[in-house]
Amino acid sequence: MLLDTGIRASELIYIDHENINPITGVIQIINGKGGKFRIAYLSKKARLALRKYIEIKGVIQGALFTSRENNRLTYSGLRMLLRRRSNKAGIVYQSPHSFRRLFAITILSVFLSRNLLIASKADWKSFFQSGIYLISIAMKNYFSKNQHLWIETINLCIVTVHQFV
Repeated sequence: MLLDTGIRASELIYIDHENINPITGVIQIINGKGGKFRIAYLSKKARLALRKYIEIKGVIQGALFTSRENNRLTYSGLRMLLRRRSNKAGIVYQSPHSFRRLFAITILSVFLSRNLLIASKADWKSFFQSGIYLISIAMKNYFSKNQHLWIETINLCIVTVHQFV
């Protein structure tokens, strides 16, 4: 979930069963940074993994992620869990925040590569011009039923336009 959504570790450990829909993948972050509310979305693969986790764990209400003693998972507990999983997999340990950084880098690289492809295919002379077209696509997608695509397009527009403003 950390890598799939880019949510903070502190947001992950405070997700309650009531704040997530394992079918649609909508996660309500009730108390994000600065006490802000926001929505995050899980991919299809992550939704499937979450449903399996819930089925195995038997989570019905309260904290979604718990310790072996069924207490809410703490930040240090999450770090220990990641360390154990890293050792078991034979890979270098990554801190919980590393997943957020990797998420940001991945999204940025996907957006930039898409923008380069769009700009080259359309023979646009600048990223700014492609950003204008992407904003118009985002507005069109706003009225469609595919909210996840709209958010992805808006994020792409923000990344693109911020580079040149």
